Amino acid sequence: NIQILKTFLYKLKRLKNLKKEIEIKKNQELVLSAHKPPIFWKDKDIIKLQLKIWSSEELQKSIQEINDIELLVKKNSQVSNYITNNFILEKLENSNNKT
Repeated sequence: NIQILKTFLYKLKRLKNLKKEIEIKKNQELVLSAHKPPIFWKDKDIIKLQLKIWSSEELQKSIQEINDIELLVKKNSQVSNYITNNFILEKLENSNNKT
C-alpha cells in the first residue's frame, strides 16, 4: 500500500512541477519535450489531459492528502488495504465527474 501511495505521490509531484514550469514558460510542448526524466511519447497525451484536468491547487491538495493517508496507513496497518482502496476509488470517482 505504501508503494502504491508513493507512486501516486511521485506522479502528482511531477504533474505539479510540469504545471508550474508551463505557467512560467507558457509553452507546454517545449516543457514536455525538455522534461527530465524524458516523458515517453505514448504518455504525452495522457499527461496533457491530466494537466488540463488538474489545477495547481487540486494537485497540492491531493499531495497533502496522500501524505496524510500514508501516515494513516503506517499507523493502522490492519486496515491499510481498506484505506488505500477507498482513496483510489474516491479519486477515480472525482476524476470521472471532471471529464
